[in-house]
Amino acid sequence: MVMLLGSGRFKVHHVTVKVGYGEEPDVPAALALARKQGLLDRNLDLEHASYFLSRIHIVPPDERSISGWRKRLFVAMARNAASPVEHFALPADRTVEVGSQIAL
Repeated sequence: MVMLLGSGRFKVHHVTVKVGYGEEPDVPAALALARKQGLLDRNLDLEHASYFLSRIHIVPPDERSISGWRKRLFVAMARNAASPVEHFALPADRTVEVGSQIAL
């Protein structure tokens, strides 16, 4: 599914890519395929496109809502999670990560 949001000089495209369980997601390749199939404008410059991701940084709070070892384990697992830039095969030099910090 492709939707065009905005008009004028800057346009934002919303593209939904469905990937199967065993498949490696490659967003730039999927966008190139959508352009080839006519779902995106032929003159759309994918080689200079910018990508924006949101990232949440989880930190353990001082208060005791759940046991400490569970908090530490969850925070450690969240820190060791794969980078979404690498996971979606996005170009690192054209990807912006906007983050927020929440207490567990």
